[in-house]
Amino acid sequence: MHTGSCLCGAVRFEVDGPFAMMINCHCSMCRKHHGSMFATFAAAPLPAFRWTAGEDDIAAYQSSEHGTRSFCRHCGSVVPMLLPPKGVALIPAGNLQEDPDARPQMHVFCGSRAPWYGIGDSLPQHAGFPPEFGGGMGVERPAPEPKPGVTRGSCLCGDVAWETTGPPERVMNCHCSRCRRARSAAHATNAFYPAASFRWVRGEQQRETYALPGAKFFAQDFCRRCGSPVARPIVSTARVLVPCGALAVGDKRTDLLLGLGTPAAAGQQACRKQQRGATQGRPPTGAAGRRSRATAPCRRRRCGRPAAGQGRHRARRMAPAPWPWTRSGA
Repeated sequence: MHTGSCLCGAVRFEVDGPFAMMINCHCSMCRKHHGSMFATFAAAPLPAFRWTAGEDDIAAYQSSEHGTRSFCRHCGSVVPMLLPPKGVALIPAGNLQEDPDARPQMHVFCGSRAPWYGIGDSLPQHAGFPPEFGGGMGVERPAPEPKPGVTRGSCLCGDVAWETTGPPERVMNCHCSRCRRARSAAHATNAFYPAASFRWVRGEQQRETYALPGAKFFAQDFCRRCGSPVARPIVSTARVLVPCGALAVGDKRTDLLLGLGTPAAAGQQACRKQQRGATQGRPPTGAAGRRSRATAPCRRRRCGRPAAGQGRHRARRMAPAPWPWTRSGA
């Protein structure tokens, strides 16, 4: 038996037996609704699924004429979708509490994939629905109109929207259990912007905030109409946390800022700069100079490793102030 819950624990469920299949979906609706770069769903026979608590705490948003997306009205976590005509329950794998004993078998709607997020495995990729699901490209969504110098984001229903200028200070994936349940996904991908570069376009009052009891910094802001994670200003650090799944895909500025800010590219770029500036004040030339630059410690994140070849370890953009929510208890 498998168990799962939303972030706050109000909605809980159980699934008997093994899952029939597991897929990663990259469609724009899933990215917006989960606030993540893709959603991972495990499919189970409908008779094997049951709610154990909180069925009355579930809200629903009609995302298209073909489907409804459900979420916990208290914390915004996506909850399972029940499809009686097909006899299937689709479980967001990020909400499962144990190892599901299943692994993704394919990627679907790769035609809608965020261009700056690369798929690194060898699983089959389908532009839309796979052939066994009847094929097709699903619901067409309008592409955003470009706005020079601006990165935009919004929830799935569009009630909450914002804009930022300039690059994020850092972009990072978080695999903690809180983020997995909050985004109902394999991991959260967040961008952190200076508060001065952020502004609300509409819907600031449409946000709900769930602060996890006992956590110093962790909270989730979401749209009360559709449940999508939205930008969360962090007053104490003068920054704004932006769920990357909510950013506009097709906006060239978004693709540029985040596409060039992927972990590998950012790591190589940051450490090359660190290597060049490791020994200022005219370092020695020749072999001695090469040795001094290669062994100078990388100042990024105080990791203490030699600057040369730093693209191999995790890359994070330098921040002008501490990041307290990365400590234990965040």
